[in-house]
Amino acid sequence: MLLKELFTEYDESIEANAYRDPMGLQIVWSAVGQNIFGRNITSISSDMRNFNINLFNHWIVKDLTSGLEALQLSHKQKEHYSGVGLKTGLIIFLENLMVYLMLSESKRDTKVTDVDVDLGGLLGTSKARNRLDSEGLEGITLSVDQEDTILVRQITLGVNGRYRTPFIEAGLMDAFNNYEPYEDAWKEAAVLFSSNGFAELAGRLKSVLRDLFAAHPNQTPPEIAVTAIPGRKELQAGFARCFGTHASTRAGAFRRFWRRRLKLDQGAAAVLYDCAKQRIGSDNISIQEVAIAALESIPENSEEHRKIDDIRKLEPFLVSANALFRLICAKEVETLNDLKAALHEKEAGDLLGRLRTQAEQAHEVKPNIGGFSQYRLQRLTQFNCDDLSRCVQDLQKYQSDVMEPVSYTHLTLPTMSTT
Repeated sequence: MLLKELFTEYDESIEANAYRDPMGLQIVWSAVGQNIFGRNITSISSDMRNFNINLFNHWIVKDLTSGLEALQLSHKQKEHYSGVGLKTGLIIFLENLMVYLMLSESKRDTKVTDVDVDLGGLLGTSKARNRLDSEGLEGITLSVDQEDTILVRQITLGVNGRYRTPFIEAGLMDAFNNYEPYEDAWKEAAVLFSSNGFAELAGRLKSVLRDLFAAHPNQTPPEIAVTAIPGRKELQAGFARCFGTHASTRAGAFRRFWRRRLKLDQGAAAVLYDCAKQRIGSDNISIQEVAIAALESIPENSEEHRKIDDIRKLEPFLVSANALFRLICAKEVETLNDLKAALHEKEAGDLLGRLRTQAEQAHEVKPNIGGFSQYRLQRLTQFNCDDLSRCVQDLQKYQSDVMEPVSYTHLTLPTMSTT
């Protein structure tokens, strides 16, 4: 069998969700954002608490898979776990245990601390809550298995999955979960977790996992009911105090660690960070104000100035193009006359004129991005902005081409009559 029958080349033109991003603009935004942040910060990996949860979990797994604290596996267990299977299974176990115990802590009748647990942004809580409500904590069993997940695709959609690329870029591990080449980074992480209850929580979790493997040498993967975990309430209290709120992991030491590791102390990213930090505490932080302040802080002819200025040039055009698209999709808009009336009602009668001017500015960004994002921006900026009917036709053709690879979720633009 030929490999090409099993594998296909990566196609960056395919959209993951036609309803969330029907115009396929995310790839353009991502390209501009990566010019500033690289792959260190992404649209799905930007939460400080999740960065720290993943760091904590990997810190535990590192100790349990190497050195003096490594798990002592039976012959059968060694045969079962190959490659990164053990590390991934341990990560999934830790993620799941945290979610269930955090949910337990959020309930008044099972609460063990005075921490007001904030579940916002904690991945997997919605699905775990449904299971907890139907089965109760006593019905939940966890195993050290990468297939025993709360989320359907937790390996890619869980905390570790979403933050994997930033962790690799930050020099914490490689693509195969090898930690050894990055000892200096893990020494820094160990210092972060040496106080405020983190070390005690880690010690309890390591003991649970060591005992689990030792007690079930012939069980692969080993499993245990959540209610049977020794010191469960102490673990619940530890999770709540260490990770129960976003504020608990925003200490200066954590911020300094991640700013350096994610290279937020360099170039345009550093300037944006500083300008945003100066406005923390304001009732309303204006993103536009931050960007303008950053532009004014960097020499105009510098490469870093250009990276931020690309956003200034691009954003108005993409917003206007998307606004026109949404208006065309409105139920009450069926003809060009309907569209003209809707534009007039929203006081956007000169939208085409604005689009024309904004497209000229956005076109200047094209040489600074590559790949399919460049092609897509080129298509967008070629809309005919001299005539509304032609502009709508261009938009219809563009959107149809964007969604063609995922026609099963195709959001079809209406065909408009001229009357």
